[in-house]
Amino acid sequence: MHCSPDSLLQPAGVPIRRKRFGVSIACLDRFERVLLIKRAHEPDAGLWAFPGGKCERGESFYQAGQRELYEESGLRAGMLQELEELQFLTDLEPGGQQSARSSLLTLRVFYCLNFTGEAKAASDADDCKWISLKTIIDDEQVRELEKEGVVLVGAIRNCAHKLHRVLTCI
Repeated sequence: MHCSPDSLLQPAGVPIRRKRFGVSIACLDRFERVLLIKRAHEPDAGLWAFPGGKCERGESFYQAGQRELYEESGLRAGMLQELEELQFLTDLEPGGQQSARSSLLTLRVFYCLNFTGEAKAASDADDCKWISLKTIIDDEQVRELEKEGVVLVGAIRNCAHKLHRVLTCI
């Protein structure tokens, strides 16, 4: 599927003027650690997340996932597996109201179990680190990470829980 407005149904009754498409890649090593990057730019500057970003025109979600992983971490993905697809409104006014700048973001989350290269912060990343998947899904350990200045993007924990369930089935 390509990243295009034609591939997305607009929710009934919601006047969405803009649609955007992005990817996020949960790269998992053989020690069940996931790669996190520290975002360098707004809107999530300073937060830790899976590598990812916007789809370019004409690019499939899969192609965008491979490109973004390489651009932000220097890793080359083998096969990407779809984990989930999220949709949410961005650029809302205070109080959660839509504005002329609001858009519907479709984010396709992939996971990658095989890759080549050595992880290093690049492109839109200030830093990168491998963190145990179990650490990300444990509330107490996440609080410890936050004390160390590792604040996670909100949706990352839900994706980590889902990835953990997938791995128990492999």
